[in-house]
Amino acid sequence: RPLSVSLSLPSAASTPPRYVFVHEERGLLVVSKKPDKRKPYWHKDNTNFPLADCSIVTEDGVDADCFLLTCNHERLLLRADSATDRDRWVTGLRSEQGRPGR
Repeated sequence: RPLSVSLSLPSAASTPPRYVFVHEERGLLVVSKKPDKRKPYWHKDNTNFPLADCSIVTEDGVDADCFLLTCNHERLLLRADSATDRDRWVTGLRSEQGRPGR
């Protein structure tokens, strides 16, 4: 399950970090204020993007642990804990997008 790790959105000093999860059953990319995945995806602290509307823009030209994603005309720069985690996320997101019904 390559999408079980969390990502964070790089943030300015005054902005608290955000955490990113994939809700596989619903086909959603969930951006949360809290690192706790136990909250329901519809919780007020979460923003949801359909995976079908997300695409990886680039892995190049950004920090080694980051990649750029677009979801519903929003651009998200996502940072993983390591380049290996980033590669797992990129591979996992591409495979989720290729699944039937997504």
